[in-house]
Amino acid sequence: MKLLTSIARILVGLLFIFSGTIKLNDPKGTAYKLEEYFEVFAKDFTRPMDSIFIKVSDNYGTDTAFAFQVNENNPGKTLQVNQSAVMKEGFENEEGGIDTFTGSYLYVVYDNARLYDEFYVLDDPSDLPKVTASVRSGKGKVLFDKQLALSMESKHELSKDLELGEFVVKQSFLVDFFKGLKEFSIYFSIIICVLEVALGFAILIGWQIRIVSWIILLLIIFFTFLTGYTYYTGYCPKPVFMTLALLILLLIIVSAVYIEHKKGRYLGYFTLGLIVVFFLLCRFTDYCFACEFTEGKMRVSDCGCFGDFIKLKPWTSFYKDLILLILILFIFIRRKKIVPLFSPLFGLNAVLVVTIGATVFAVYCNTFLPAWDFLPYKAGNNIRELMTPPKGARLVDLNRSVLVYEKDGKRDSFTIENYPKDTNWKYVTTVTTLIEPAWKSEVHGFQVEPRNENDVNVTDSLLQGKGYYILVVSTHYEEGHKSAWQYIKSLGDEAKKAGVPVYGVTASPLKEADVFAAENQLPFRFHNADETFLKTIIRSNPGIMLWHDGAIIDKWSCRSIPSMQKIKKLMEKKREGK
Repeated sequence: MKLLTSIARILVGLLFIFSGTIKLNDPKGTAYKLEEYFEVFAKDFTRPMDSIFIKVSDNYGTDTAFAFQVNENNPGKTLQVNQSAVMKEGFENEEGGIDTFTGSYLYVVYDNARLYDEFYVLDDPSDLPKVTASVRSGKGKVLFDKQLALSMESKHELSKDLELGEFVVKQSFLVDFFKGLKEFSIYFSIIICVLEVALGFAILIGWQIRIVSWIILLLIIFFTFLTGYTYYTGYCPKPVFMTLALLILLLIIVSAVYIEHKKGRYLGYFTLGLIVVFFLLCRFTDYCFACEFTEGKMRVSDCGCFGDFIKLKPWTSFYKDLILLILILFIFIRRKKIVPLFSPLFGLNAVLVVTIGATVFAVYCNTFLPAWDFLPYKAGNNIRELMTPPKGARLVDLNRSVLVYEKDGKRDSFTIENYPKDTNWKYVTTVTTLIEPAWKSEVHGFQVEPRNENDVNVTDSLLQGKGYYILVVSTHYEEGHKSAWQYIKSLGDEAKKAGVPVYGVTASPLKEADVFAAENQLPFRFHNADETFLKTIIRSNPGIMLWHDGAIIDKWSCRSIPSMQKIKKLMEKKREGK
């Protein structure tokens, strides 16, 4: 048992140190992943607002229905059904001529926006339109339901003030709670990653093992929840799934608290049995899930356990955390038997040194750029080549489709070529299996939108153009490091003199970005690009990238804006082949 305990400590400690260090190298990347989780959790607790359903029908067979959702951020609005003044209106006939009719329009207007308009002819007194307009809320409350008899003399003006309080659904405090956490994501990122490294080191040397084992157990339960949530949302989980999952996590914690008592051990055995039953329910029944696993349905694409260094599939991350949970539970049970490698004072000093070192490293990488860039847009990568499929690569997925039919209560599968001709077989569904996926570049979503059809295509310039280009990236300029813009202006001015094109890209609206550029006298204009794409190509706001013939030569953060002289030296080295 002593050997097994030592092996468990070494595995857990090294894995925690490795995982924490990789994420500390890119704290912004970890923060972006936390923001993604916070946003998803906020949506999970968001209750849909009530909707307003409007139906307009007439005695000519027209039947139009539409709806809109009440906006909780707007004050009370007015919904109107109005008949316009009588007028003459011309319409093109089948021969291409114009027929003129006398009539009026019926409008449905909400918040000064026209939702519906229809012209009704009033020339024939014996065939006047009768229109029924009904408006109700999604909860069934009828706002009005009236028949309108239109004529030359009629003037219908129906109005209903929609008070917000009637239709707004009060949101859970958790919605604002999780949205508010996004603001502090970078701090959570650094704290969690430093904690990983410090706890991993403490487990290795056996320092304060009773306290450390508790903290590391709670941390792995938290990680297991995140990876499990990421994976199982691809199955469209039912509420019972989340209830059972949270219950099991709670029982694990309670069992750990009372593990030294007889009742605590019995509770641990019960929890273990519940986990087995839970797994069987998930694996072999539809009790917990509403659909088959679909990767595209997952709320979060991946957990980011090892940053961008190792991209694990969600199920791999989850099973990895389950194994870690078992190892940590074993360490927790054996914690009183673990002997520290060093004295308490030396252990404390060693843990402090590791903690301070990890914190300094995280702050450095957050202030500047990751020490090791594992992103596909790292310096030295030729993006044009990475986006070009290799010779003979499969460009579309190879799938195999099977048709499922049912007859006399029995189901059978057929291929498209030999599906049953017997009409007694009833089609049920089609099951498609991926045989061989298409080639996929690690670089995707590279697109900078032109300002207009006559504007320069920045995407083509960077990927296909010859020569050097400077790209100024600012996800949202209003949130960026403000003092960096004066240095970016100087760099842009010098680059313009040297004949090096400079482009700016942002996810902020161009109208406001143009005003910002004018106020700061920037010698370039901004173009729009996707926010996620901009966060991926450089972990700085703003940041500078030097491109040459589709390749990234170098990158700089907002706190290390290069001079044109430095860039010229890089260009000279490039020409010399160094």
